[in-house]
Amino acid sequence: MAIRFIGDEGYMKQLSDGIWKDGSRLYTKNLKPGKRVYDERLVNHENMELREWNPSRSKLGAAIVNGMKSVPLAENSRVLYLGASTGTTVSHVSDICENGFVYALEFAERVFRSLMELAEQRKNIAPLMADARKPETYSWVEECDVLMCDIAQPDETEIAILRYAMPRCSSSPQAF
Repeated sequence: MAIRFIGDEGYMKQLSDGIWKDGSRLYTKNLKPGKRVYDERLVNHENMELREWNPSRSKLGAAIVNGMKSVPLAENSRVLYLGASTGTTVSHVSDICENGFVYALEFAERVFRSLMELAEQRKNIAPLMADARKPETYSWVEECDVLMCDIAQPDETEIAILRYAMPRCSSSPQAF
């Protein structure tokens, strides 16, 4: 396992809770040191291991690299993630919210298996196989601070608005 050390080649800057940037490279603090999720690069920085976050595999990562002003995630955030897929972005959200929890909802059975394998490694992820259009099927989820909608549906906006208005979101959840 090759671990790159940050040094002369770049300047590591913390962007927000759990997120760092070195030039054009984005990183999160690895919740499971020594473990990769999708063949990403691991680096050591100030006595911690960081995982490179590939923005071409993550809409949230791309938004951050392209100047997203505020990332509404903190180490204690409770997140409802609609459209978790295999868990690539979910794994980085899990890194950031290391003392929080991520409810990762996915509808497609094929990719859900990968999401379940990820959740076995990371105890702050609960994989939920459900249809985001039917919030009553996951209404038992605790109140969340952040709603992430990453579903590939023509009515994605309507689904996010519907879920945002449901009682299980905190009185002022952050949505993106």
